[in-house]
Amino acid sequence: MISTFRSRPVSPRFPVVAAALSLALSPAIAARAGTDNKSVTKDVVQQQEEKTMLNAFEIDTSYVGSSDFKDHQFGGSSGLPARSYGDQDEFHLYTEYSHRFHLNGNWYFRAGAAYERFDFSKSFAPVPTTLQSVSGVFALEYVIQNTPGFFIRSKPGLYFSNAHNLGTGNFDAPSDLGVVIEGTRIFSSLKKVYFLVGVHGSILASNPVLPFGGVVWLINDKWRLEAVPPEPQLIYSLNKHVDLFIGGEILGEAYKRDRNPNYRPQDQRFNEGVIDYSEWRVGGGVSINITKTVEFDISGGYVPQRYFNYYRGDGAQRFKLDGAPYAKVAFKAEF
Repeated sequence: MISTFRSRPVSPRFPVVAAALSLALSPAIAARAGTDNKSVTKDVVQQQEEKTMLNAFEIDTSYVGSSDFKDHQFGGSSGLPARSYGDQDEFHLYTEYSHRFHLNGNWYFRAGAAYERFDFSKSFAPVPTTLQSVSGVFALEYVIQNTPGFFIRSKPGLYFSNAHNLGTGNFDAPSDLGVVIEGTRIFSSLKKVYFLVGVHGSILASNPVLPFGGVVWLINDKWRLEAVPPEPQLIYSLNKHVDLFIGGEILGEAYKRDRNPNYRPQDQRFNEGVIDYSEWRVGGGVSINITKTVEFDISGGYVPQRYFNYYRGDGAQRFKLDGAPYAKVAFKAEF
């Protein structure tokens, strides 16, 4: 699998290591960027030098089957019967391109653009049928073995439902600051174990500041654990061209929605509100490594829950969808 960070922040908006880390940096090492490359490479798990790729492109699309839409304030502990708003299915698309500009030593500046879109079938719930974002991708990274060990990333752009009445209220800049720490710097017995720690910030999100973390364990030549949101995975390398994996995925973001004049009077309070959408997936799949830096993935599984959360003001309310199956295809390349 391609060893890169996906810059997409997702709810709860964590960055992701998309392949096993071959190097981990402590903050102390990050501070000495480019000053002692020979000593740094002694800590590399895989000793063979790997060229830093300057261009990264990815596109993925998925479909989530139809499931029942309910008002989260009804049913459950409230003792009231759940209110159904009908069924809803979903199409999702994400694509991103970015280029790294070499600054000095192991430091790089990355710039690019990303587009994400959720399309939902119509229901009786007061939620939009589209959620989308158009954003830049900017990052300062300390890179060794084609893997960022320290990064500051931001995706400033417009986060909206439909392209009507766009304004400053649609602006957000989800940002992440993170560092990868080698396990042996904590306990000498934690060989081939790496920890990712950091913090995420977002203007529109219901939780504007969130810590994040994860762990990567290179178990052996065949097995590796990448317990790093938003796509934690346990991976088995069948051969140099095929990886099998099981795991999960977290999707979602906060958006400023537009006005729908067709809503019922009691639902007008949701118009032009901020909606925090989140989706949790579990499943498995196969990664076909066409080359070392070109990958095609096929996966599927089950979505236990999806939420539309209006969390601000008098319109605060949460809508939940029941579980449904999903299927996904993805293409990733570095060059």
